[in-house]
Amino acid sequence: MARTLHQGYYVPGYAVEGVGFFVSKDRQPFQTDDYQVLVNTYFQFLEYTENHEKGMVADDQADESNRIKIGSFLIDGKRFCGIVLTVDDQNACCINFENELQTKNAPEFQIPVDMTDEIQEPDPEEEEKNAILIKKFRAGELTLQKR
Repeated sequence: MARTLHQGYYVPGYAVEGVGFFVSKDRQPFQTDDYQVLVNTYFQFLEYTENHEKGMVADDQADESNRIKIGSFLIDGKRFCGIVLTVDDQNACCINFENELQTKNAPEFQIPVDMTDEIQEPDPEEEEKNAILIKKFRAGELTLQKR
């Protein structure tokens, strides 16, 4: 999952081997090597119809009316991400696949939903205990035994 700044707004897409593939608001596919990739976020792809309010956006700092949702669907058995636009009064996910526009209307695509808050933070005491055990193991003070 990637995003790039295009004509003053962030649009979502994907990147492969140093090239980002995106679709503009006016449904034109384009490529760029100037993009950002999402990291350190746990998300799941869920059905659009039940979860559209929870869907991730390309820029959560933008005014709510200008937020662009991220959509996704499989092409040739692989998942790709793109922009969710309204096309002919229908929500559609548009993906630049090999410089050709691929589109699926709702509910035929999924949206990523941020699940990071659902993951429990590790207990600091447990983390400290584990660090001590690893240190002892590396120093040869502990050995593994088969049961």
